[in-house]
Amino acid sequence: MTATTAETTLLAALDRTYRGRPAKPSIYRRLHEMLDPEETVHCVADGYRDYTSEHLLLLTDHRVLLVKAPIPGRWKAMRDVPATAVLGGRQVTGTLTAASVEIGVRGQKPVTMKIGSHEAAAELLRTLEALRADAAPGGLSEGNGAPPETDEGATAASVPSEVQGLLARGERVHSVFEGWSTWSSEHQLLLLTDHRVLLAGEQTPGSWSTQREAAAPSVTGVRSAGGTALKAASVTVEVRDQKPISLGKGSAEPAQALVQTLEGLLRQGRGPTLR
Repeated sequence: MTATTAETTLLAALDRTYRGRPAKPSIYRRLHEMLDPEETVHCVADGYRDYTSEHLLLLTDHRVLLVKAPIPGRWKAMRDVPATAVLGGRQVTGTLTAASVEIGVRGQKPVTMKIGSHEAAAELLRTLEALRADAAPGGLSEGNGAPPETDEGATAASVPSEVQGLLARGERVHSVFEGWSTWSSEHQLLLLTDHRVLLAGEQTPGSWSTQREAAAPSVTGVRSAGGTALKAASVTVEVRDQKPISLGKGSAEPAQALVQTLEGLLRQGRGPTLR
């Protein structure tokens, strides 16, 4: 019998979540029963809400699904939010080893869950924003998930649709680093574009604003720190005659990608512009 899309994508997502360790058979069996046969599972995060029972948060092309096991092996849905009602996600609190995420829902209270690692929380939020940026009417993601192509044929970085409203017409994003404010739990993005370096903050789910920006000619350098198992990554952009633009509590790979891209442009003597 041919496996359904839900079966194959759920198994793949669980494998990423448990990093090669076999998931409990009860997880796969019960979750599979909750999904439509052609539903695509993009991400599964393992966490908790009340320390008394295990929770899982699923992102699919149809919905956001929060499930719990009040009794081991007996999974049930706690929240089932259709894709069209999802507003966005952010990290709201964090400790050394765990992070709490919040997904905004139109007309309802947010979906919240504590996730056992900052890396897993960041991956879930990146996946959610990528799906929303690639969304078509009536679904969280009906595209192929690939970043958009620019007019020049090069691949551009994907940003949430709400953040695109902060960009000038025709402005191209080269790299994005996602993190959280050092002084608060605010979700932030550091964007490197062909015009500038832009720090955007999300005050409430789906509502973004510009917090700092530096035009291309004023950018003088960039550095990163952290990115280890004990310390999250941070990026600092040096700006002529201004205090640096910094963002921390992020993942190492996107931090390194932004730093390498900006360093390459600076070596060419063009700052964040390719023009």
